[in-house]
Amino acid sequence: MKIALAQIRSNPGDVWANTSRIIEAIKESQKRRVDLIVFPELAIPGYCHLDLLFNKSFVESNLKALESIQAETKNITAVIGFANPLKNSGHNSAIEGQRTIENSAAILQNGALLGIQGKTLLPDYDIFSERRYYRASKAQQLFEVGSKKIAIQICEDLWDRGYADKITEKQLGLGADVLINLSASPFNLGKHKERHKLVTKHSNRGAAFIFCNAVGSFDGYDGEIVFDGRSFAYGPSGNLIHEGAAFREDLFYIDHDSTETTATGPLSENEEIFGALCLGLKEYFDRHPFYPAMVGLSGGIDSALVLTLAVEALGAKNVLAFNMPSKFSSQGGITDSYLLAKNLGVRLHKISIQKLFETALQELGADPDKITLSEENLQARIRMLYLMYNANRENGSLLNTSNKTEFALGYTTIYGDMAGALAVIGDLDKQQVYSLARYINHKKNKELIPKSIIERIPSAELKENQKDEDSMGAAPEKIAELVNAFVEEDLCLEEVKARYGSQFSDQLIRRTQSIIFGSEWKRRQAPPAIRVTPKAFGLGRRIPMGFKGY
Repeated sequence: MKIALAQIRSNPGDVWANTSRIIEAIKESQKRRVDLIVFPELAIPGYCHLDLLFNKSFVESNLKALESIQAETKNITAVIGFANPLKNSGHNSAIEGQRTIENSAAILQNGALLGIQGKTLLPDYDIFSERRYYRASKAQQLFEVGSKKIAIQICEDLWDRGYADKITEKQLGLGADVLINLSASPFNLGKHKERHKLVTKHSNRGAAFIFCNAVGSFDGYDGEIVFDGRSFAYGPSGNLIHEGAAFREDLFYIDHDSTETTATGPLSENEEIFGALCLGLKEYFDRHPFYPAMVGLSGGIDSALVLTLAVEALGAKNVLAFNMPSKFSSQGGITDSYLLAKNLGVRLHKISIQKLFETALQELGADPDKITLSEENLQARIRMLYLMYNANRENGSLLNTSNKTEFALGYTTIYGDMAGALAVIGDLDKQQVYSLARYINHKKNKELIPKSIIERIPSAELKENQKDEDSMGAAPEKIAELVNAFVEEDLCLEEVKARYGSQFSDQLIRRTQSIIFGSEWKRRQAPPAIRVTPKAFGLGRRIPMGFKGY
């Protein structure tokens, strides 16, 4: 059986554009005499549709689109994800508290609807809220395509650890020749390896396994969720046949019983992060085309990395940089900002904030020789004033440059350097920031990000002789380990002390935990970040404001 995997981008809510992509892939596959074509989960309405599903016309539009696709399936079978309202169920209502729509796959064959398979396991953890929208389907069935018996499962149906219902086992027990999983499986570091592990657990039992994943970056309500694609197929003997492209659309063809392998090797962590952030940036601006993207350059590693990623994703002509020194800014930081902008081919405007800072101090009745936290934050807010003024004047978008370690520790100024439409590196800790910067230089085979920026001791440069480690209690790249233990692993105080007691003082460990929980109020007002880790701030980590720690 010749099978096509259509790893396409499905924009949430853009039903007819999604339908056009689906029909285009079907027609291309018909030319190649494909027997079966598979699309991702909810390919018609788009996975991250959020509460659009409560709108009756949206659901009906998704059904009309399915009918139009059905008419295009001459001499081919297509498996397509859609939102399936159950007959005589009325409108799906959050108020009524009952779900009347299933997350389903339609099996279309030669212009007819062969059948429908609903999703059984509905994730309702981390960033997922499927029980808010859908009801679970209970029945499992097989569909005949040619001489093969096909079983359909949808994303979480494969991830059955912790569930009593083992969908894959049931489908194998029914005698399926081919298992097909329609997925909208979000990217995070380590996720792709887990997918292969789950499939290989079942892949040598005489049935081929097809995994078709979505690709793109979409609004997850409190952050940008990236779907990395990388669809794949295993043969009935457990061999990997092929794996699709990472972080871009792909349409590829396989024979389900092939014994050949054309898959490429795995990506490194930095390759994955680079691909995810560039895709997240590009697709954010596709949806919100407010150009140019604007970055405030300090001469530090964070803003340098954000500017470099913006140029990679959007092109130099669509990016504008600003350097806004005060009397506390180092000459090295200013010089490096110009060098970086030159390396990237980006326009750079220099605007000194010193005069406005002095005027503000005078108007506020502050002592210009006494720099406290208030005066430090004032500088950050003056920079925000310049950046947002220029963003409005240019009809552009400001990119936030704070990293995850800073967000965790509240080491950002609200209404200052926390400003921005998108926190590009808001889910990268300080260690990952340095690692990615070095990777980019290696990838480009030149010192795109100046070595002096990478090696500079981190400093906000808001007062004389300031270093970030003085405020954080340790160098940012070191304390990132401590932060990750509390945030990524959700360890309690005693567990962290047992692991890191020899590296950090008891006082610093306690202080770090206290600051992380105490900064929750500030993170609630931070711009959305591009999610790349298993535990991003926001819906993925819901901690009440004011919590004091375990």
